[in-house]
Amino acid sequence: MTVFEEMVKGWPQQARLSPFMADAPTTTLQRLKGLTTGSLPTFIDASHNFASEEISEDNIIDQLVRHGRRITVLGDDTWGGLFPGRFSRSHLYSSFNVMDLHTVDRGVLSHLGEEMAREDWEVMVAHFLGVDHCGHRYGPDHPQMAAKLTQMNEAVGQVIAAMDNSTLLVVLGDHGMTQTGDHGGDSRDEVEAALFVYSPALHLPTPTLTLPVAQVDLVPTLALALGLPIPFSSPGQVDIFIIALFLYI
Repeated sequence: MTVFEEMVKGWPQQARLSPFMADAPTTTLQRLKGLTTGSLPTFIDASHNFASEEISEDNIIDQLVRHGRRITVLGDDTWGGLFPGRFSRSHLYSSFNVMDLHTVDRGVLSHLGEEMAREDWEVMVAHFLGVDHCGHRYGPDHPQMAAKLTQMNEAVGQVIAAMDNSTLLVVLGDHGMTQTGDHGGDSRDEVEAALFVYSPALHLPTPTLTLPVAQVDLVPTLALALGLPIPFSSPGQVDIFIIALFLYI
């Protein structure tokens, strides 16, 4: 995806791109739990990867709701299973068919523009799924993957073009994939994704060093930045790299 490098090179004071390091297991459901609770789901949890039961432990979604922040969610219907009744508005699509590369992504894109124009949310989650499914079906080096990444590149570009100065964009992958398109384990290819952060309001010093960000550190960092309590089960620490971004907005 070229949009990230273009933004970092063209607007170095407004954009940052870092490696984003997950903990195993790198199955999607367990990564979503980790990204919202800040905790470390186990390999035992991974055996329930297709059962998106409601999360009962402390998490950043519930903290947002308790503090009056309105959340809109688009895309993967796993979010509805994990957090029923939490969202002010949702447009969710079935994620079960791993052969389906387009239904979820087209659903997100059909609502993304209109949601960006609305002012009745504080947090929006847009969970695209096609890259993950394309990896499982074809692997990372197939022409279908190139087409899917081009689609995602255009989607991110459209969001950036629609942003105002009070909005922060965070784009992340919950896991990587192997050369065969698989994930779930702890190999470098599976645990390394990317984290991109951008806001027109940022005026950051030009970076001299790019450091990886631990996925487990995202929840406590976002909680502190948004004035929320850090979820109780989070073992992570506040990432100085990310928290500094909020100080400039």
